[in-house]
Amino acid sequence: MGESLIIGGQIRVQVLGLRGKQVRLGIEAREDVVVLREEVYQRLARENLEAAALEMADLEVLARAAREAAKPGPVPLSRFPAAVGETALGVASQHLGQVLVGEGQVFTFSPGLAGLPQLSRVALLEHLRVAPFLWLQSLEDPALGLAVAEPASLGAFLPALKELPGESSEDLMVLVLLTVPAGSPRAAAANLGAPLVFNRKTGQARQAVLENSQHSQKRPVLPPGK
Repeated sequence: MGESLIIGGQIRVQVLGLRGKQVRLGIEAREDVVVLREEVYQRLARENLEAAALEMADLEVLARAAREAAKPGPVPLSRFPAAVGETALGVASQHLGQVLVGEGQVFTFSPGLAGLPQLSRVALLEHLRVAPFLWLQSLEDPALGLAVAEPASLGAFLPALKELPGESSEDLMVLVLLTVPAGSPRAAAANLGAPLVFNRKTGQARQAVLENSQHSQKRPVLPPGK
């Protein structure tokens, strides 16, 4: 007890306690290093792969149902207003075709999402086909994309915001991944236990794990009966 391992000169693993066959470890690492228990990582990878397996036709059915279920109101403003002098980037998406995005729509997951390491540099897209949801498009793989949505309330996700500090709350945006079962779009669920946090100012993104949250289970996207 008390002995340590140094990994790569940057990660320190120390034995904090021993009880029978159980070993309690403490890990010190940079803020950008994600540390998870193996069973949590495997579950997260499985959930992310399920989210990436959606069919665009199913997502469009879900999006239409979500628009119909929403109360009438003003047309929402763009989440990514173009800045003066901002350069538009052409992005190829197998699902949405060729689209233009601004610099403020490009983010980097380092080192990628669990189960989807190729989803590292991404663009967040607004598109009529998937509204009111957003599309998370890989910039390395045109065939890879995921549907994401804004949670109804940010209160339960405050712990996630600590994963990616910002100078102000306006710098940060929280989205949740949608899983859309093939052929059953109305059974779609939002993964509230593993939200995605985006820092608009730095362009960095990270997936947080809320293990002890009341929102650790997936929740239906549509209201009952819709």
